[in-house]
Amino acid sequence: MAAFCRLLPRRALGAAACYRPPVLTTPRTSSREELLAALVEQASDGLLAVDAEGHCQLANPAARRLLGADVLATPPHRWGEHGFVRLDGVDLVSADLPLAQALEGREPDELILRRIAGERHFDLRMRARPLLSEEGGVEGALLGVRDITDQRRKVEQLTREAQRYRTLTELVSDYAYELEVQPSGQLRPLWITDAFVTATGFTMDDVSQEGGLAALFHPADHHALAQHFAAVQRGEEHAAELRLQSRHAEVRWIQARARPVADPETGATTRILGAARDVTDERLLDPLTGLPNLPAFLDRVTVALRRLARHQELQLAVLHFGLERLHEVNESYGFLAGDHLLREVAGRLQSSLEPGDTVAHVRGDEFAVLLAEIEHPSEALKTASRLLDTLTRPWTLAGHRLDPRARLGVAFSSDSTAPAIEILRSAQTAGSRSGDLGARVAVYDPAMQAEAAARLDREADLRASVEREEFPVLLQPVVDLAGLEVVGFEALARWQHPREGLLGANDFIPVAEETGLIVQIGEQVLRQSCATLAKWRASHERAEHVSVAVNVSARQLADLDLVGKIEAALSDHQLPPDRLRLEITESSLMEDPDGAELTFQRLRQRGVKLSLDDFGTGHSSLSYVRRFPIDALKVDRSFVSELATEGADAGIVETILALARHLGLTVVAEGVETREQLTFLRRLGCDQGQGYYFAKPMPAKEALYFLSGEIEE
Repeated sequence: MAAFCRLLPRRALGAAACYRPPVLTTPRTSSREELLAALVEQASDGLLAVDAEGHCQLANPAARRLLGADVLATPPHRWGEHGFVRLDGVDLVSADLPLAQALEGREPDELILRRIAGERHFDLRMRARPLLSEEGGVEGALLGVRDITDQRRKVEQLTREAQRYRTLTELVSDYAYELEVQPSGQLRPLWITDAFVTATGFTMDDVSQEGGLAALFHPADHHALAQHFAAVQRGEEHAAELRLQSRHAEVRWIQARARPVADPETGATTRILGAARDVTDERLLDPLTGLPNLPAFLDRVTVALRRLARHQELQLAVLHFGLERLHEVNESYGFLAGDHLLREVAGRLQSSLEPGDTVAHVRGDEFAVLLAEIEHPSEALKTASRLLDTLTRPWTLAGHRLDPRARLGVAFSSDSTAPAIEILRSAQTAGSRSGDLGARVAVYDPAMQAEAAARLDREADLRASVEREEFPVLLQPVVDLAGLEVVGFEALARWQHPREGLLGANDFIPVAEETGLIVQIGEQVLRQSCATLAKWRASHERAEHVSVAVNVSARQLADLDLVGKIEAALSDHQLPPDRLRLEITESSLMEDPDGAELTFQRLRQRGVKLSLDDFGTGHSSLSYVRRFPIDALKVDRSFVSELATEGADAGIVETILALARHLGLTVVAEGVETREQLTFLRRLGCDQGQGYYFAKPMPAKEALYFLSGEIEE
């Protein structure tokens, strides 16, 4: 061993010592040599001295144990014969072996070897350093060998555990990741699951780049993402709902949860472990119909708009369908029937579209369709007409035939920067005007937006006036034509607008019907009318046999509490039920004939009188007269206006009178404006009439005065 030590440099206390080319020298004292020999003898690392030809000259016990005695007599490039292999897969016979490099005087690389000894194996790290003479020549090399078997096993175990963790994480979570918190506070991705790559198209290399992590997420969520990770870095477990964004701007929603991994000594967060669940279907699909919902539809429109930037010759179209009568279906057959109808509509729309088109259930009774790339508007209009035909085919619902109606609007855009919500709103605005325009399909025009804004203002004013009860009632006399005596009054609502003054029915009834405010307005008119007639009856003899007629709309008929409200108004003012006459148009009955019939039967049982208004203008007048418990028919003014000519209108009125006499009904002629019309009606035997010939609608005080006077022929 003393001879071996003479080959060692003074500072070579082990294979891991920092390398400086040593010079072979003779130690100054034997005590130093003995001390060094003892250290080498007891070293856990193997140490070998090799001559210039690569033959082992000396080896310490650790070297003999690790390498085997037979190997020491064999040059390293032949160690493969004794069960040694290189773990980097390179042949042991190589000019780049550390020993060869050291014997050439170069800085050698380390070498990882595996020695197979029976059923066991040893993983060894070998390093070599040249031994130089005082003249600078290479006289040999010093080899150091360290057993790294346990170290490598631990690394492999950790690697397997990490891989098992990642595999299990992928099984229980759609997305998972691990981030390293750097001293600067920046986050460096360590790994991400393949789901991220599949969903976004970004690889681990992309994510590892600066800003790559944020690129995975929708720009609108970057602030929420920063807050999410900031909370975790503070040591909190935190959850957030975020949007992944692909290279092509396609979006998927995830529910992410992350927790910190702290340094055991400092407690500082050094890593972040996170997992996320894909909730795109839950977030972007309507659970009732299975169609994309409003946010999903808007995202798809946005993506389609971006594509238009690359295809400026194309444009997109958004179609908006407003399904009518869903409210009546829910009221008549129940909400399950209404849900069934919506699913059927969704199915019809889906089956009628071309591949690449998108249909969505955006709200309640509203559907939208995206036609992403069209060359000419006529393509969209043909599709819209075809879809409308599909939707309006008769349905069978709960054993009943239903003839659905829909409002359809179309909006076009070729502006890749246009907000998706504005295009949809434009289509909706056009659809709301389709009925007013008398068209099956309405195309959006900017002028519609101004009209829609004005309509919204009107609606806002109307709601405020409903709260303040700004709807005075005017009364128009109904006259017995034989004796020219007042037998009743029709209550006509007006709107006392705070800025525009007194407005007629045509200025607010359509908006009130559309918004449902007609129900509250109708109740106010009912109570005012009952209060006025009750007051008259208490103070005026002639009022005892006078009735008041109040109009009832389709929306009011659909009100399940209508009968209760009428009973309350009569009771509060102690008015006999037969002094109240309700007037309903044929068009109102057509909305829900079954429900109207039930309501009429209940009112008739309580003694309330019923009149069918605008008679003769509908399509099923005779069937309604026979089906419903009607007391009177009101002949529409359009038939009265030409009576003096004894034309076709006169024949219609005669027919109505004959029908009424047969059924025992009273006939009231509307729109009597001339003496000739009055004379003709009296000659035909018409029972009652009302119109400007007798009096215009007037306030209650004037109506009472009129009641007190005489009517001149």
